[in-house]
Amino acid sequence: NSVFVIVPGFQVALLRSADLRVELLGAFRLGLGTTIIKSDSAFTTTTGQTRINLVYEVGPGARYWLHRHIAVTLLSGFRGDYYFVSSADKSSSQIGINGLFASLSSQVVF
Repeated sequence: NSVFVIVPGFQVALLRSADLRVELLGAFRLGLGTTIIKSDSAFTTTTGQTRINLVYEVGPGARYWLHRHIAVTLLSGFRGDYYFVSSADKSSSQIGINGLFASLSSQVVF
């Protein structure tokens, strides 16, 4: 099984230090995708099913500029993962999980 989700997002600098090297961020990401199921089992029925994955992340963060063009960002906050399945016979099911997340990333600006 594979999950394919595209998660665009944005980050807004809420506060900056006087030397512009440190920023306090607000971040939001929203993703939408699907699950691709490959099964060798005769007991798995996937024909006519629509699968949708929905992901969100919201929270604060901090960014430190090591150089004019290179930054390190730490984000943390709340995350939700939701999975919806609907069948051709109008039956549906959904599963949702909410939790906390943290991410560390680097950025290069040209």
